[in-house]
Amino acid sequence: MVNATLKIDTQHLRDISFRIGSTYQLIGELLIQPDNEAILQARVGRIVDGIDLSLYQQSLQLLRQFQADHLNNSTS
Repeated sequence: MVNATLKIDTQHLRDISFRIGSTYQLIGELLIQPDNEAILQARVGRIVDGIDLSLYQQSLQLLRQFQADHLNNSTS
């Protein structure tokens, strides 16, 4: 089992208040420090309580497959 952590820098977020137990979607830049520590500099965030996480995961898989197929077709 791999232990991993992700720190999130929220200093650039506006108009969002965090609540324990809620689910959030964050978009930003992923920075890898020299010691391999990962920090997400969040630029956009929103609360997504109530989202169907299974359906969301399926949509991410489809998006990744589409992107992989598109990149493969572009380079051939």
